[in-house]
Amino acid sequence: MQQPMKDACKVLEFHDNYQIELDLPGIKADDFGVKFQDEGRILYLFGRFQRNLWWDQSQSAPCIFKRKFTFEHQVDATRVTTYMEGNILVIVAPKCEEGMWQ
Repeated sequence: MQQPMKDACKVLEFHDNYQIELDLPGIKADDFGVKFQDEGRILYLFGRFQRNLWWDQSQSAPCIFKRKFTFEHQVDATRVTTYMEGNILVIVAPKCEEGMWQ
């Protein structure tokens, strides 16, 4: 049995955006996708990658991951940026103008 993938996650809220930081060792930028629903209030992160088997490091198996994040304010999905900082996936999701407080 493969051990479950454990990811450290931090969600930060700023005046004009949300920032999600996920520790995803072994995952490349091409391994994941981002999708929005509920008028930009729900973000789905999903992906697929190869992972070494914990009992036999010479073999690997496909792994699927998915995470769901719900925001209080609507996000502008057309301006979302993602990038990797080492093992850390960073997602910056700007709030829509009507979702920003004064």
